[in-house]
This record gives sequence, C-alpha cells and structure tokens, in this order.
Amino acid sequence: HVVVFGYHRMGWHILKMLRKLKKEVLIVDFNPEVIERLRNKGVAAVFGDATDPELLETVHLKNAEMIISTIPYRQENLMLVESIRRAHKDILTITTASEIDDALELYQKGADYVILPQMLGGEYIAELLEKYQSGTLRRFLTGRKQEARLTRTRNHSLYY
Repeated sequence: HVVVFGYHRMGWHILKMLRKLKKEVLIVDFNPEVIERLRNKGVAAVFGDATDPELLETVHLKNAEMIISTIPYRQENLMLVESIRRAHKDILTITTASEIDDALELYQKGADYVILPQMLGGEYIAELLEKYQSGTLRRFLTGRKQEARLTRTRNHSLYY
C-alpha cells in the first residue's frame, strides 16, 4: 500500500494518480473534515499527526510500498523519514521541503526524493513551453484558470 501524509495541498493530485494506477492508498491528514469527506467517498483515511509513533504503527509503515509526505514542515518530515528508515530501509520515501537546505537534510536522512514546489513549478512551466505552441498553450492555460476557479467550490475533487 501507499501512505500519503497530507491531502489538501497536493495530495489530491497524488491520490487521483495512485487510484488510476490501481494502488491501495491510505491518506493520513490532521484535518478531521478532510478525513470525513474522504471516508464518505470510500477513500481509506486516518486522522492523525505524522510524528505520532502510535499512528505510524497503525498505518503499517513497515509494510508500505511507498510513503509520500506533502506536509510542508521540515521537522515533521525529518521525524517521518527517520521513522520510515527505522521501520524498513527499502520503502520508497517522498517528502516535501520549502527550502533547498531542508531538502538536502531530508536526503541525508534517507528520503528518496524531496518535492521542492518552487522548482517543480519552474520545471512544469518549461515542459508546457516545450509541449505546446502559443495557440494551444493559451487554450490549455485558460482551462487551468477555470480549474483554479472550480477548486474554490465544494464540487471539486480537492474536497472529495
């Protein structure tokens, strides 16, 4: 199974893809409303804090195929990576960092990949520029603008 810590910021994109890939997914989030909505939609979800050792036992960390943390906080991710490495050295571990120094520290502690949102944003725009010509890029970007508006409504999958 794949355990995703944090749903609201980018976890919903991750969940969408993992479900498409037919992966068994467990979402862990600290927002009880998010957990309730996910459960109501049939998504396995647990309320909790990524730094809680009892929670980490409950989600069967040592049996996971992959752990993904979208949590933006350095200390929580460091504790999570250390717990994962103690439980099982081979679990694919993806975390998030806001600063390059934090990312380097997470790599040093054993993270396999660290999401740096600013860098990914730049890479994504570069890929868009390569993929689309000016006419199709404009249409694509208009669609994204509409999607951004939709995310502000409770009808979007972000709110599951």
